[in-house]
Amino acid sequence: MFIIKFYDKNHSGKNKYAVLTNQGDVRNILMTNFNLLQILLSEYPTASFCFMGERRYYKDKEHGQLLVEDAENNIRYRVYKLFVQQEEIQNYLNAHFIQKYKDSISGYLFLNRNNRLCTSLSLYEDNIRDMLGREFPEIRFLD
Repeated sequence: MFIIKFYDKNHSGKNKYAVLTNQGDVRNILMTNFNLLQILLSEYPTASFCFMGERRYYKDKEHGQLLVEDAENNIRYRVYKLFVQQEEIQNYLNAHFIQKYKDSISGYLFLNRNNRLCTSLSLYEDNIRDMLGREFPEIRFLD
């Protein structure tokens, strides 16, 4: 399983996944990730993929305190989800993957149709949250 994670190379701190980048470049960033998915799939024909939308930090306008967005159905996840729902992208994904998403953790799973292990969808759905939390504790969706 490949987990798609990215951040602006100018940000390397603890919260690097939560820092917003140039919002006008989102489509190019997502297209680059989609192109990488296609390349990886050609090299690993039974690979599955996953992505999550990291919560963003923002300042409360009234009190000036730093707040963190809810893990559930956060804004990045909604943008990523809209991207993969485009017809051209969906046609490719449907040909290769069974798609499962979990709004509760802002996670999206692409289970490879050519991988016999992916036939037990409930196993993957039950374990995705724990696996992601264990492998990537910096994505604090368990808080």
